Amino acid sequence: MRKIREALRLSHGGLSTRVIASSLGVGRTTLREYLSRARDVGLSWPLSSELTDAELEQLLFPPRPVGSSDLIPLPGWAYVHAELRRKGVTLLLLWEEYREVRPEGYGYSRYCELYTRWEGKLSPVMRQRHPAGERLFVDYAGHTVDVVDPQTGEVRTAQIFVATFGANRRALFETLDKPALKPLPREPYVYAEWKKCRAGLDYHVDIERHYCSVPHQLLRQELWACITARIVEIYHKGQRVAAHQRISGNCKHSTIRDHMPANHRYQTDWTPERIRTQAARIGPNVETFVEMVMRKRRHPEQGYRTCMGVLRLAKTFGAARLDAARDHTSRHPSHHRCATP
Repeated sequence: MRKIREALRLSHGGLSTRVIASSLGVGRTTLREYLSRARDVGLSWPLSSELTDAELEQLLFPPRPVGSSDLIPLPGWAYVHAELRRKGVTLLLLWEEYREVRPEGYGYSRYCELYTRWEGKLSPVMRQRHPAGERLFVDYAGHTVDVVDPQTGEVRTAQIFVATFGANRRALFETLDKPALKPLPREPYVYAEWKKCRAGLDYHVDIERHYCSVPHQLLRQELWACITARIVEIYHKGQRVAAHQRISGNCKHSTIRDHMPANHRYQTDWTPERIRTQAARIGPNVETFVEMVMRKRRHPEQGYRTCMGVLRLAKTFGAARLDAARDHTSRHPSHHRCATP
């Protein structure tokens, strides 16, 4: 009734129905119906200060005579009930939309009374607030199925569940939940398992019998490994400190050079080829010496320490004196074990 009073006031001021309808937030058809009914009963602005809203409604929307053959169809209360769940929707707004379609329909107070009566017949439910598109509701089917691991043949039992949005019909889903949904991510969801671990003395962690390096400063500290089908990420206090390609069950090591202490990096930089090259630069006798040392070992790496110790002597005594030491030891057999320049 407040909007009807305001419509009469603005119309008396000479404003167009388009401006008045926009100002009041009602349809132009509804506004014309208000003004037409007011003219039919002889109402004009200003209204009497003693005229109450109930009396105004009685004048504009009188009840139909009892026994009238053209009964007023009831509004779709299920639709009204669903619309009221939407943000900003009120009974007044729904009633105004209803009257635009059926100008001869129920007045606002009767409309509210009939809706309240209909709602009271619904089964009692616990009122919960479910914003559109925010969550899914899950229920388990009760029956399980067997899932077979294709690699191991292991049979495991899996649960079946159904997930649905809160709008329990498709029509409600289309109008409530669907408009609130966002597009699916471009990348598929990556399943990951988390494992608490510690790095051993060799600054590697055991990930399914494969050993992945971490910065050596994190030796024996608590770490978390995020394990996916393709990658292993290792975290320390929430910060990622290492990432390796996922390799399982071969008992080998994946080592990032920057994770190693300086002295370890120095050793891994040396190879048999590099040692031979360095020895050849000093002289042919030193080259022959390191070749013999590595050949006599089961693994060439076992002779690195001896070879590198000899190569370092060139910095102290010079390449010529170091290479000449081979001739000196050949003339003095008793000095073979510990020849020095």
